[in-house]
Amino acid sequence: MRIVAEHDGYTRLPNPVTHRGNLCFDRNTGDVSIEDAFACARHHQIELFFHMHEDASVLSIRDGKAGVHWRGRHIVFSSPDRNAQWEIVCGSEDPRLGWRSRAFNQKQPIATLRISVQIDGATTIRTDLKINP
Repeated sequence: MRIVAEHDGYTRLPNPVTHRGNLCFDRNTGDVSIEDAFACARHHQIELFFHMHEDASVLSIRDGKAGVHWRGRHIVFSSPDRNAQWEIVCGSEDPRLGWRSRAFNQKQPIATLRISVQIDGATTIRTDLKINP
């Protein structure tokens, strides 16, 4: 199964960017591949965010891989892009990141995977998710 979406919300920038996302799900393996394509002419700092479920535990993060345990499954986030910086943010006020809310004016810290990449011109960043029982 494949889902493709595009938005032009960053075309107002002096160096405009169009973002196209391409998500592929393999029904046989349960693997997910996400491609984020950025069409631009010059340099940009790109950040991708993956917000974890409140019951998920981040087991490790290094060398372009993050291991997560959730509901008895081990999930590995990975990317072939070695220029990306990976970090887990949980309950941060500056920047305000790593929170979820079930009701107005209530928040609970959750783990959020932030992937940061410096790009120069059109670039595609791929993130793979492999789910193991």
